[in-house]
Amino acid sequence: MSAEFYIIFENIDWYYSNKDKIKQKIMSLNTFIYHTNDEFWLKEDKQFNDLYFDIRLFLDDEYILLEITMHPANIEKDLKEFCNWLRLHTIIKIQDEDFNISNW
Repeated sequence: MSAEFYIIFENIDWYYSNKDKIKQKIMSLNTFIYHTNDEFWLKEDKQFNDLYFDIRLFLDDEYILLEITMHPANIEKDLKEFCNWLRLHTIIKIQDEDFNISNW
């Protein structure tokens, strides 16, 4: 079973203008293993298996969807690094599928 979180951008224009930088940042994370179009996979170990991921990030038109199956320490570190990087550039909020705000 996985959990879903949404990264919501206060300034959607920033998101549109910086999607390529966001993609580059995701691909620079230590746990990054795979991407196709606007879907990115993070995994604790680097062995690719198309049935297994720890986190998938989907760059949607208006938000980033995080689908989380597991979050061991190195995945949490990368996810925190990514969210902090976003916060350096724009205002975001992270919420779950029930609209509860996360403190990540």
